[in-house]
Amino acid sequence: MWLSISHVGSLLVPHVSGRCAVCVTARGRQLTLLQDQNADVSEPSMSPEAMEIYQAALATVARVAAEKQSPGTTAKQSAAAAAEQSIAEWMVEEGERAGKAARQAEAAARQMAVEREAVSELEMETATDEATAEKVAVEMAAVEAKAAEAKTVSITIPPGMQGSMNLKFQVAGEGAWKVVTAEPTVEPTAAADDAMPATVADDEAAVAMPAEAAMPTEASVRSVPFQVAMANTPFIEECTYVDRTANTDKEKVVVLGSGWAAVKFLINIDTSRYDVTVVSPRNYFLFTPFLPSCVVGTVESRSIVEPIRNLLRYKSRPIGRQLKDRLAGITEDSFEEARFLESACTKIDHGQSCVYCQDVSAVAGPCDAFRVDYDKLVIAVGATSNTFNTPGVKEHAVFLKELEDAAFIRDRMLDAFESAALQEDAEVKQQLCTFVVVGAGPTGVEFAAELDDHIREDLTKLYPKEVAASRVVLISSTDDLLSSYDKKISDFTKTVLEQSRVEVVAGVRVIEVTKDSVFCRSKATKEEFVVPSSLTLWSTGVKPGRLVEEVIAAIPEQTKRSGLLVDKSMLAYGTKNVYALGDCATLYTGNAMIDDLTGLFRQADEDGNGSLDKGELLSLFSRVSNKKYPQAEVFQSKIDEDFAEIDADGSGALDVDEFKALLLNVDASLRNLPPTAQVAGQQGSFLAAQFNGETQKPFKYFHKGSMAYIGQEKAAAQVSMLKNLLPEALQELSFLGDDIVLTGGLAEVIWKFLYLDMQISTRNKLQVGFDW
Repeated sequence: MWLSISHVGSLLVPHVSGRCAVCVTARGRQLTLLQDQNADVSEPSMSPEAMEIYQAALATVARVAAEKQSPGTTAKQSAAAAAEQSIAEWMVEEGERAGKAARQAEAAARQMAVEREAVSELEMETATDEATAEKVAVEMAAVEAKAAEAKTVSITIPPGMQGSMNLKFQVAGEGAWKVVTAEPTVEPTAAADDAMPATVADDEAAVAMPAEAAMPTEASVRSVPFQVAMANTPFIEECTYVDRTANTDKEKVVVLGSGWAAVKFLINIDTSRYDVTVVSPRNYFLFTPFLPSCVVGTVESRSIVEPIRNLLRYKSRPIGRQLKDRLAGITEDSFEEARFLESACTKIDHGQSCVYCQDVSAVAGPCDAFRVDYDKLVIAVGATSNTFNTPGVKEHAVFLKELEDAAFIRDRMLDAFESAALQEDAEVKQQLCTFVVVGAGPTGVEFAAELDDHIREDLTKLYPKEVAASRVVLISSTDDLLSSYDKKISDFTKTVLEQSRVEVVAGVRVIEVTKDSVFCRSKATKEEFVVPSSLTLWSTGVKPGRLVEEVIAAIPEQTKRSGLLVDKSMLAYGTKNVYALGDCATLYTGNAMIDDLTGLFRQADEDGNGSLDKGELLSLFSRVSNKKYPQAEVFQSKIDEDFAEIDADGSGALDVDEFKALLLNVDASLRNLPPTAQVAGQQGSFLAAQFNGETQKPFKYFHKGSMAYIGQEKAAAQVSMLKNLLPEALQELSFLGDDIVLTGGLAEVIWKFLYLDMQISTRNKLQVGFDW
């Protein structure tokens, strides 16, 4: 059970729901399963109550570990409760099987105990006869061996990060179990900080869990690197939270996050006016656009990170900001740095204007749970990958959001080639060397292109046969790649990728992901097919994390599912002092189409029959003003691709209720601005200027352009700077200010130059340049 490895100290958790107890002791060397002695082992162990008990036990383990401030508590254990859903799913699928095996083992052990007692009596009766005693001793040894075998259960559990462990545990007494061996099935990588030893010491107990909840199976827990995600770290009610609010007369600003929006805000905020506290579980800034390059080694990981504490210093502020500081009499010596706390925010109490946080780092000291009060809160925690509830994605796909993801994907890819090199069968070799990328946005396209370049250019000499059999498959739900870009770029990208052996499968929907396959359905023909995959990268957009979802749920004015709804001052609706930036925010532009439901329906119903067919809907969304309804293009695309699903009754047309459901659904999930670094950075700089009193204007996004590397030393760029420099009244004129579309080698030069200029520090710029 991976959440409990490496806990140090001795923790005892009280009775949970009166059914079972959970115990944590001594250095993570052995697992002990304490069974409820009052439970009837003949009854089925899988029940809703059992699931509730086990989830409560997990939360209690995390809480007690936090309260005891266990020095060995790792981020994985502190965030363990976040895995409740995955473990609950495992319990439904595998818990009954493992529970049955455990009950059978205990029943057999009881029978062996009866036989042992009979043999012992026989030994006492015949002790004077040496020959008989020897015979009895042989029989006794046989019974003991049979008993040991009968009461042993072996289960493979994935500790979640570094391969799997084969655990063998035995009945240790009335209602108790103990682990006797633990052997890794996969050699842990160097990144493992808590790998278990090959043999478990019997005198060092570790974790107990309900006997009804036997251990997870290999397929149940996703073997991907742990992501330090503030947005998903659970809040533990029972913790004692120390008040770490700064004692100051200045207005207190708390910033959650260390990404693009947060950093741009921090390097521009006037700290002479505000006391600024930064809370993030990641103590560095990450240049996320280079993660695909980091996977294949084009750019080293150290080149795309910069310590947050370094960015909070005076010398890291932009030249323009330093000049303003000097005019205000602020020098490097008198500059007040913001305070950084490496912790995860687990709860936002906007009513009391405070945040609750907990240290989830590998080394947690005393008082690792605390609260901070604020006068203004800036939420910039980013977002999580959107799986669209596709079965198997969380368990078997990988995501590319953090440095740990890049390292894990690289190890997984190379391991696939090594495994393929051991195979003689050509079909098996190809299956092992097939890599699938789901999502044809910038991240998906760049990763597929970088991976194909790496395979063809760097791995050919090392794995000639395996490279010849390898496949990189890019799956897109739309017919166009980079659909948010110009049509010329989309077509050029598809041509370049096809030339580079990347197989483009467009117009399909992924319906399930398994350990070695991706199941797809054609949106046009409804035909289903399977693509083998040894590594599936999921890159299909983002959604809010748990922290943001809880804030949205607590505020009635928050009507968007895609993020915190903010006005043009970045203030969250329904609050007076909470601001949101970047991927976790959705900018409100007004004119929701649902407000004009009746008028739009009548306008679209050209034949007056009280329903709208596909042609009428497409005609409506093509006619309405994009200036009044920026989302019209999104509606048109959704109608064109998913009309059959929108038409709930299959009549071939939408009535008023179905039309209303369409508007509500798309409006709720719509993003007016893409979740990009460019948007987040501009919002962060704008909010800092607003706090500093340097602007009273509403936020307006300045689109500098879109770029993507598409392989073979070629890129695609759509540069919009000229258009944005023109007055607003002239921006809609087709002959003035059109986007400049570039493709090929020249576009790659511009791509490299602009991305190099976007690096957050001079050190990053130099290191990336040397990497190239």
